[in-house]
Amino acid sequence: MRPLIAVSCHELDAPELARGMEALQGDRGATFMLLWELYAGIFDGVARAGGVPVSLSCTHGTEDALLAADRFDGFLLSGGADLDPARYGQAMGGSRNVSPRRDAFEAALLEAALKRRKPVFAICRGLQLVNAVLGGTLIQDLASAGGPAAAHPICDFPSDKRVHRVDLEPGSLAASLLGPSFEANSLHHQGADRIGRGLRVTGRAPDGVVEALEGTGPSFLLGVQWHPESLAAEDPAQQRLFDAFVQACS
Repeated sequence: MRPLIAVSCHELDAPELARGMEALQGDRGATFMLLWELYAGIFDGVARAGGVPVSLSCTHGTEDALLAADRFDGFLLSGGADLDPARYGQAMGGSRNVSPRRDAFEAALLEAALKRRKPVFAICRGLQLVNAVLGGTLIQDLASAGGPAAAHPICDFPSDKRVHRVDLEPGSLAASLLGPSFEANSLHHQGADRIGRGLRVTGRAPDGVVEALEGTGPSFLLGVQWHPESLAAEDPAQQRLFDAFVQACS
């Protein structure tokens, strides 16, 4: 049987995002378009790998997260709005568009999945959520952080534009799938700071920004700061991230 993969999403599920794209103009309409593009890329990447992706909106309660942890074979934590910095013990200082409801749902989902040793693949915000839930902290705004990271390249459209190199640790899961380095896209303004328990950094940009985290235990736990879903259709190496995740779920 093909494994069932739960994909965490924005408060709006895919059909609502599509309607929002048609109805809205300006910056908010552009945000809807980007989210729709990224979610579509995730669903396609999982499907190409042989999994069955199912959207889970945070409109579900935390009790639903526990049910999902039992019923799904793996969990993909997608990108989106910033985490509420209160979740990692900080005051607001550069974070924006926070969604405490989504934070609570996905944190419960992640904790339940880890307890059951289910595979987890986390993208962008997902990597940041994993780090925060496991006791780490975030740089709330790279541009304000000072040092080399303040000039970290960021773009919105097109989401597949590659803007910086990522260097991967020899022997890591990420390096086994992607090689020692590659050129990545970048859609984030935050990054991992103090690293959470049971995690190790396996990829960085040349400016030192964390680009990949992996679990130190036996279960599949991989977080990436770039957006492989925007690259995987044309890049077999990026598709291998989805392939390895779905294989771990099988």
